Amino acid sequence: MPAPDTTNAFHSEPGAPARRLLLVDDAPEIREVACLTLEQAGWDVHPVSDGPAALDALSCSREPFEAVVLDVVMPDMDGPHVLGRMREAGLSEQVPVVFLTATTRRADHHCLLALGAAGVIAKPFDPRALPRMLELMLAERRSEQERRPPAAAPARASRRGRRRSCRPVSRARILVADDDALTRELVATVLAGAGNEVLQATDGPSALRELYSSRPDLLVLDVEMPGMDGWATLERVRDLSDVPVLMLTARASEFERVRGLRAGADDYLVKPFGNQELAARVHALLRRGGGGTTRPEKYEDALMCVDFAQRSVSCEGREVALTPLEFALLRTLLEHPNQVLNREQLLELVWGDEYAVSPAEVKVYIGYLRRKLDPELPSRAPIETVRGFGYRYRSGARRPAQRAGAA
Repeated sequence: MPAPDTTNAFHSEPGAPARRLLLVDDAPEIREVACLTLEQAGWDVHPVSDGPAALDALSCSREPFEAVVLDVVMPDMDGPHVLGRMREAGLSEQVPVVFLTATTRRADHHCLLALGAAGVIAKPFDPRALPRMLELMLAERRSEQERRPPAAAPARASRRGRRRSCRPVSRARILVADDDALTRELVATVLAGAGNEVLQATDGPSALRELYSSRPDLLVLDVEMPGMDGWATLERVRDLSDVPVLMLTARASEFERVRGLRAGADDYLVKPFGNQELAARVHALLRRGGGGTTRPEKYEDALMCVDFAQRSVSCEGREVALTPLEFALLRTLLEHPNQVLNREQLLELVWGDEYAVSPAEVKVYIGYLRRKLDPELPSRAPIETVRGFGYRYRSGARRPAQRAGAA
């Protein structure tokens, strides 16, 4: 790294107090060079070597910091994690953060900016340009904050009571599994900002453990993970649960999309993605799957006994083994007892994408399910065909035998 030269750097006006800056980097040579350069440009630099020390400095300092220069990759607690803790403490809006990173990928820089950073500086950087880059990024952040419209004052309620209160949005529990810390933190930030509780896992095995112990309402699962990849993890997930799954991948081919949907995923999002698209797709999956609402753990009537948590099914006391898709179909019918659901509704509720499969596939799986529930005479199974409309589960009633082909 070249020796610092601040000839063209921004300097504080003579007599002005030095502005306080927190520098966080585990590499001593970078701390030394950055400190010298920034101090010559008029900054009062406080260097620390790790995330916990940075949080201590932010919380214990009597004088506020004007900015934080934060390394992305550090042991124990990385930069995005530090920024997340700052956000939880309400500091991220007060103290702008500029990330230092060794990656030059534009997509990674966009992820860091999406986390709320004021800017990103790639290593190795020219020490002579560091103060100017920092000033420009902070100036842009101030300008952006000034351009924001003021928060609207709360509307006054009508004396006639015509103003309706907004319906509260249910808080869903979402598990994000991705080995890339930047992507994982970005997804967590977007989803937490929408009012959800977000859990994180760094690989397939930890995602499965979290899925079993926490029972999330939705799983966001990366495809390209080391060891147990997303496909293997999804296969194990479908053995344990019918939780909605949104797959993340850098592969945009139609083959990969179809593979994911056929394997049991409910939706498929290609990197890099927009924050609004991510939030919209998650919201749609939660709405479709009833995420954030209390779902019964068991169903029981005169014929059927289903334990949704254990994924066990019995019909007239006989254990019934179902595939994940058959189980999801049965659960959907049980959650709408005596209600007729047409093929398009079942495609949306069970398969998750009405264009991914043909409506004829609903008829095929209805037939599979009936044969599992009553191997001797499938037409007696309590799943009724309502001609011209769809299918319904007749609660606790064994139906008279129908002629073959009535499905």
